[in-house]
Amino acid sequence: MEKPSRIKIIDLRKTHLKSIPNYVKNLKYLKKLDLSNNEIIKIEPETFKNLFNLEIINLNTNKIIEIEPETFENSLKFLDLGNNKITKIHSKAFQNLVKLIKLDLSYNKITEIHQNFFYGLPSLVTLDLTKNLITEIKAGTFVNLPKLEKLNLIFNKITEIKAGVFENLPKLKTLNLPLNLNLTILHPKAFYNLPSLEYLNFYLSGITEIKSETFNLPKLKFLDLRFSKITKIHPKAFVNLPSLEELYFGSSHDSPTITEIKSGTFSNLPSLKELTLLDLPITEIKSDNFINLPSLRSLHISTTKITTLHSKAFYDLPSLEKLYLSINKITEIKSGVFVNLPKLRYLDLSHNTNPIILHSKAFYNLPSLEYLNLYDTIPEIKSDSFVNLPKLKILNLPNIKITEISLQDLPTNVKIVNLGWKAFRSLMEGDDQ
Repeated sequence: MEKPSRIKIIDLRKTHLKSIPNYVKNLKYLKKLDLSNNEIIKIEPETFKNLFNLEIINLNTNKIIEIEPETFENSLKFLDLGNNKITKIHSKAFQNLVKLIKLDLSYNKITEIHQNFFYGLPSLVTLDLTKNLITEIKAGTFVNLPKLEKLNLIFNKITEIKAGVFENLPKLKTLNLPLNLNLTILHPKAFYNLPSLEYLNFYLSGITEIKSETFNLPKLKFLDLRFSKITKIHPKAFVNLPSLEELYFGSSHDSPTITEIKSGTFSNLPSLKELTLLDLPITEIKSDNFINLPSLRSLHISTTKITTLHSKAFYDLPSLEKLYLSINKITEIKSGVFVNLPKLRYLDLSHNTNPIILHSKAFYNLPSLEYLNLYDTIPEIKSDSFVNLPKLKILNLPNIKITEISLQDLPTNVKIVNLGWKAFRSLMEGDDQ
């Protein structure tokens, strides 16, 4: 059996410990210590003193209340203090942990982050502060973290993001701020000087306005603003996002939000591939709502109050492949709504609450269209509604009254036509007459 002094790994998970065993401080070769899922309340001074080989400490799911100064040795690489009852962290608690790569403080009761909390962590890559009670982030809180790539501030009580809060984080790629329900204000230049940021998430926040100088993020690829309370987006709010590929936007249920898409709001985004707009009380799509989006492949506009699609509403989207317009209130589709969409393969207009009237050439000259979903949407097929759809394979038309004449109006190249029981019944009734 290996001598105790030579032990490198100790696993004491779920052993009902109320304190860290005294013998731990004598294990000079210890590299990994797992004390998770216990009842430890306090880390006694000098518990880890002179354990110069210790790289991993897991204290997740205990009852620790306080982290005192100089608790840990500078050999640490991974420190998990998540799911405790921590309310107080001394300003020098993590000082000079020069090798620390990951620090987990999630699911605690931290209310305040002092400016010196994370000073002297030059190797830190991931910092998790999810599910705490943090209300304010002061400028300079995250300085001197030259290798930080991921910062989680999910589910806190942050009320505003001031300019300079996230400055001087040259490697930061992911910034998570979802479920900050009290977050209402993003100050101008709140997200500047983050040259590596790729992922920014505000899902389910209380943000009310996006100002024109909020973002200047040259490498940002993903931005999530769903279920917010935004009532105003300035015209140039997104112009400094040249690499943005995915943008998700939507309102919280029963909350005030934008009622109109103004010209240029979602335009001039050269790299944007996917745009999703959900649960907005907008009533129309105009011809200048989506312009200069050369890379857009998927556009999803659902659960809105849209009744009107203007002529050329989706004009000049040369890369668009999927267009979702389901669960809206569209009343009619005129010729010219879906034009100049050479790559459109999938079009979904299903489950509109109003019956949609199809005008002549409603679906005209869509050379790549393969799937057209009109489920529970149109009462009848009009002559000349489907013209020049050479690649259409699947046409979904349940709950429509079909006649012999309207059957002749279907594109001849369609391979699968889902007509549903109502259509079948109307055909059978026609045969009986």
